[in-house]
Amino acid sequence: LTDLYVPVEVGGQVIHPNDLLHADRDGITQIPAEIADEIPDAAAAFMESERVFLEVLGQPNVTVVEFKAARAESKALQKRLGERVSRRT
Repeated sequence: LTDLYVPVEVGGQVIHPNDLLHADRDGITQIPAEIADEIPDAAAAFMESERVFLEVLGQPNVTVVEFKAARAESKALQKRLGERVSRRT
């Protein structure tokens, strides 16, 4: 250990001081400190995008067309969310 509070590279991903890390059995994700205050709203918007998709899947006899339409709507909501959340430059 030679330095403290400097960026480090782990598994090809650069982790900056004060970044948040979330890990579970599916993997790990990095949340830049600069957007940490946006996470609650972003999480709610993401859940809404998933709800759109899951609502259709919960219906009986879902067609491929309905499945694709719900998936497209969910992805569009997620894309808009991604554009709204600020990024590290």
